[in-house]
Amino acid sequence: MARDPDAPEATEEELAAMRPASEVLHPALYAALTKRGRPKAARKKAQLTLRVDPAVIDADRATGPGRHTRMSEALASGVRRLAKAPA
Repeated sequence: MARDPDAPEATEEELAAMRPASEVLHPALYAALTKRGRPKAARKKAQLTLRVDPAVIDADRATGPGRHTRMSEALASGVRRLAKAPA
């Protein structure tokens, strides 16, 4: 492995002097840096089981990544239209 002058290997003394991040960082910073997963949503989404025509599913899958978000937005748009429609 070629030596990188910008990232030299740590010496034995440097390795011996190292301490865990939990001992060095402020507790709030350490907690923020080690938190895993997505942030908690203010209003969680609900899981739904729905029977849909296979052609609709195929068209949705063909749109690629982000398709669940786009499908959710399409459903929300339909709900808004229904709310505006006269009874």
